Amino acid sequence: MAMIPAEPDLSEKCIENLNQKDGDNMSEKLTYSVKEAADLIGISKPKMYELCHRTDFPAIFIGRAIRIPKAEFREFISREATRGEHGRNES
Repeated sequence: MAMIPAEPDLSEKCIENLNQKDGDNMSEKLTYSVKEAADLIGISKPKMYELCHRTDFPAIFIGRAIRIPKAEFREFISREATRGEHGRNES
């Protein structure tokens, strides 16, 4: 009777996939920290904290931590850039 080679345990495959860093979308961060977001657009952390507390800003509050979803942050910046002259509401 021929033995069929055992396939690696599925949980081992999952752990291996989660541990891969290069070229793996699962390891990509989905959010920015306040500092990362502030650095990206060239403003201070205190000013970014102000933005995070705006009702139209896409911030996620988890306990004391604030995370900013990457996709929504880019959309917010794009929307703000196209609002009126120089990003300000027209009155």
